[in-house]
Amino acid sequence: MKAFFSYSRRNEDFVIELYRRLTRDGVSCFFNRESITWGAKWVVELEKGIDDCDTLILCLSPDFCQSEWTKLERTSAMADDPGGLKSKLRPLLLEPCGEFLPRFLKPIQHIDVSTPKEFEANYPKICTELGGTPIKEITPADRDKLPPVCRLPDRNWMPYRPLGNGFVGRVRDIWQINDMLRERKTAVVEGVGLVVGTGGIGKTQLAIEYVHRFGASYPGGVFCIDTEQGISNMIVQVIQGADIDIDSTLEERYQLLQLWKTLSQFPPVLIVLDNFPENEPLQPWLPPASSIYTLVTTRRRDLNYSRLPLKFMTADEGIMLLNTGARKFGHEAAELVDSLGGLPLALELARNYLNIRTDVSIDGLLKPEFYRL
Repeated sequence: MKAFFSYSRRNEDFVIELYRRLTRDGVSCFFNRESITWGAKWVVELEKGIDDCDTLILCLSPDFCQSEWTKLERTSAMADDPGGLKSKLRPLLLEPCGEFLPRFLKPIQHIDVSTPKEFEANYPKICTELGGTPIKEITPADRDKLPPVCRLPDRNWMPYRPLGNGFVGRVRDIWQINDMLRERKTAVVEGVGLVVGTGGIGKTQLAIEYVHRFGASYPGGVFCIDTEQGISNMIVQVIQGADIDIDSTLEERYQLLQLWKTLSQFPPVLIVLDNFPENEPLQPWLPPASSIYTLVTTRRRDLNYSRLPLKFMTADEGIMLLNTGARKFGHEAAELVDSLGGLPLALELARNYLNIRTDVSIDGLLKPEFYRL
């Protein structure tokens, strides 16, 4: 189902928030501010948007009712369904309209969203009836902890499992990735985020955990791609994970165009480009559609997008990681974390070794003579 927003400019703030929530929750929307590309003929695009939509969301207010332009939008939609059998018009009451409310809209059931309380109470119904799945809003308190592992969307290519409770110490980083992808969209390509850092620091695992914990925010599908195998491998893996057909006889660039065109018709999609190569240009890998988000992990520091430089683990974070095994350690483990440079991969190896060799203490492991045995 595709929804078209008809509203007065004075109510645009409300529509921006509604658009954000609905697209996040899997509803395909036409919002002129986001859906009309730079340089396009906006009147033609608006007309096409109305023709293609299944529902016309009328954001009712006195300004809406007195607008000549919104009158044209709703009458255009009514021409396709004069008897109202398709229930194409879906009114939302932003403000009491009194005498300004057109007569033909009075018998159509509306939903009251005139206060924040009414909006929150009625949003699940709005979203569900438009074909979406409401997702719980994030509160400031939520950001102090890792989101739980969620069920991935049916369309997915994710060959890696999450660590569950074994993933520790990256709470701030995982929320920052979500901010980059969902809010801090770059001027060049929308929804691109970079996780950069040296080997062994946990870039890939952080991306894996992000997918498994935020995957429900991308109902169109999530796809984790090994970029070292090239663009052709990405096309194959996404096709398989999304269960779609692309003409394999076409040149690679045309297959890619078909792929992006198909995915752009889905609700929000996430592509993870893992271990992006040193000398490969990134631009050919990036989708042109704003509904397809891209998360890149790489050692490079020359890519000009929103970046998250991944840091080494602190002593407290390193001890938390060591304590995810059977043995538990106190502050004496801080020296081991420091000796291993705060590298998650090195700490995981040390944790596994200490859990196998229960006769070895951290002090013993740190003594030089231990390695001469």
